[in-house]
Amino acid sequence: MSEDTKVRSESPELAAMTLPQLKKVATQLGIDGAAKMAKGSLVDAIADLQAKNREAAKAEKEAARAERDARRAERNNHNGNNRNQEKDSDSDSDDRSERNERNDRNDLKITKMAAHVVIVIVIVDAIATAIVKIVANQQFQKMTYYFQ
Repeated sequence: MSEDTKVRSESPELAAMTLPQLKKVATQLGIDGAAKMAKGSLVDAIADLQAKNREAAKAEKEAARAERDARRAERNNHNGNNRNQEKDSDSDSDDRSERNERNDRNDLKITKMAAHVVIVIVIVDAIATAIVKIVANQQFQKMTYYFQ
């Protein structure tokens, strides 16, 4: 079975369409001379274009996959070389200094977060104090009203 026949058998909806519908689809797809084609020719032209588009999409997908695999292989190879170089050199002191730098950065982050938490607590306390004063003032005004 040829690929053209396979495409047409997978596209029975094309054969079921009316001639005006097929012409409209063919025009939208940019098929030249669609207005003068017979129904069978339109079905064939649309099916052929769909097959070409599928093949192009498949080739594009395979190229993207090959490129991604090549990048991964290069990255893995690069990481492997770095690991080998670290093993060859005196990496204990390097590892300790890197860990110390990370710990310093983490300590700085924690300090900043703690400062933010303190600021939030101060703001919440100020809001709560203001609310208490407002409520107390309202209660005082109610009491003075009753005693007048």
